[in-house]
This record gives sequence, structure tokens and C-alpha cells, in this order.
Amino acid sequence: MIPILFALILIGLLLGKVNILGVRLGIAGVLLVALAFGYLTSKGSIWDSIVISEICSFLSSIGTVLFISAIGLQAGSTFLGKFGNKQLKALVSGVCMVTVGFAVAVVIGLMDGAVMPDVLVGLFSGSMTSTPAMSAGIEVYGHESQVSWGYGMSYAVGVLSVVLFVQVFRLPYIRSTDIQTNARNSGVMQGSKARCANIFIWLSLSILVGMILAMFLPIGNTGSILISALIFGFICRKNDLKFIGLSAVKSLGLMLFFVGSGINAGQSLTGEIYWIGILYGAMISAVSIFGGYLLTHGLFNFSKVESLSIICGGMTSTPAIGALQERDQEVDLSLYSMSYIGALITLIMVVRLLAFVFG
Repeated sequence: MIPILFALILIGLLLGKVNILGVRLGIAGVLLVALAFGYLTSKGSIWDSIVISEICSFLSSIGTVLFISAIGLQAGSTFLGKFGNKQLKALVSGVCMVTVGFAVAVVIGLMDGAVMPDVLVGLFSGSMTSTPAMSAGIEVYGHESQVSWGYGMSYAVGVLSVVLFVQVFRLPYIRSTDIQTNARNSGVMQGSKARCANIFIWLSLSILVGMILAMFLPIGNTGSILISALIFGFICRKNDLKFIGLSAVKSLGLMLFFVGSGINAGQSLTGEIYWIGILYGAMISAVSIFGGYLLTHGLFNFSKVESLSIICGGMTSTPAIGALQERDQEVDLSLYSMSYIGALITLIMVVRLLAFVFG
């Protein structure tokens, strides 16, 4: 199984390098390859689907916590050090993006009575790329429901739509060799008194404390780990500790996440593919993304890269912020973090509201 996983990563990374009209998938190419592999293996009997599902769920979880904790540590000093009007607007934007997506889901449910309520909740959660939202739906409908199935149908659409949006509205690749720019991107703090921190100690601490917080906060492991990492990132900044290697950790986390979640999502596409569900998921994602861009860039007057950072957070999309950082070294992760938190909390609430509206 291990050689296959790394083969999928290799093929996906090569696919991600393909440039079509200035757009390329980057690391998200791993997701497409994993989806195809998961779908193909679901058709045969040579694979133990239960074992594969468990392995992939583990890889996805490891990838998620690595990426989100690295993002939190990197953003910590910025997030807590300069909280202001922009960060507040980013929080509001994340809430609004989810609210717009929720409104589209309600319209779909009212217009197409053939869509079962649990499937609709799954489609909404997948289109917003939110595993905690799916978990909230399963809590309402139970593990025997079709929430996970609907999530699998729309998840890939949600991920690819926001990643491609970031690519289309991208800034040019930064090729500067400026040392300070590269240092800021990797989370390195400047100053002669700064000491090098062991990133694995702080990553492990952020993840452990985040999972403990998740027992008390209704935002799942992902949101809790992000909050924990933000706090520890700020603590390290105040104590003149610098991080080296966070970019590599983020890339590794994304690749593991894509392989695990992609194979599982592909395996969920057994039988007849629910094309209308995929279309509905695409509609929810598209309206949320474009609504977020109009709000942030048009009404709030954020710059293009700031708007894209907020949209990544509003879609709770770790892959998209990774793609954006490939294009621009000056991404303000405080805006992404605030938008992400606002969107995540709102998602948990509106999923239950969606279930209440449609029974």
C-alpha cells in the first residue's frame, strides 16, 4: 500500500505541473489522481475497501492536523499581534460566505423535492469542503444516513472550484530571492536575538492541546487545532523563537490529506454517479466563492490577494490557501485564519438549521 500511495503522490504532482492557459493544479493534482484511484478500486474485489478506508482516513487526519497547525503557528504572531478592522471584516466575510451557501442549499431543497434532506446536508458540507460540517450532519441523521455519500459527491467539486478560482485570479509567481521575503513566508522571524525553535515540539503541542480543546468547543479538531496553533505561534513570537521548515510541513500535510480524502471520496462514488448532486454542489460552491469576492473586493475594498485569502478561509479550504501561497509570498494568514474561524462556527450552526428546515 505504501508504494501505491507515493506513486499516487508522484503522479499527482506531475499532473499538477501541467500548465493550461496559465492555470495549473499544483498539489491539488494529487486529489484528482487519488479520486480516480479510489473510484477504480471501488469497482474491483482485490482491495479490502474497509481497510483502505481506515488507512485513508488516518492519512487524511494526519495531513489535516499537520497543515492546519503549521498554518496556525505561522499566522500566530500576525493574528494576535495586529487584530483590527481588516481581521474583523474577514471574520464577517467568512460568516457571510457560509450564509450565502446555506441560502443556495435551501433554494435547492425547496425546488427539488427529490433531494433527500440528509443528502442535501452532505452536498452542502462537501461544497464548502468542511468535514466538521459533515460530522455535524451525521450527528443529526446518524451514521446510517447518506450524509457522507452526499459529501463525497460534492467535496471534490468544492476543493477544485476554490483552488481553480485562486489560480484564475492569481498574482504572478514570486521569483524574488530576497532573504527577508522568503523568511517571512517560512515563518522565520528576523532579529539577532531570535532562537531556532524545534517545530515538531510546537506542532505536537499545538495538535495535542487543540484536540483537548475540541472536547469542549463545538468546532471539531480542525478549528480547535487552528486556535491552539495561533496561540502558540504568538507565544513563540513573544519569546523570540523562529520556525524553519514550516513550508515543507504544510506541503507534506496537504499531500497526505489529498491522498487520504481523495481515495475515500472516490470510493464513495459507487454505483450510478449522482450528477445532479454534483451540479448542486458546484452551484453552492460557485455562489459562495463569487459572493465572497464581491463582498471582500467590492464592498470591503480588500486587495486581490487579501480577498483571495479570505475566500480560502470562507470555504474552509486548506488546499486553496496553499495554492495561493505558491503564487504570492505575502499572503496575510491572519485574514485567512479569521475568515476560516467565522466560516467554521457558522457551518456547524447552519448544518443543524438546514436539517431542521427539511426534517
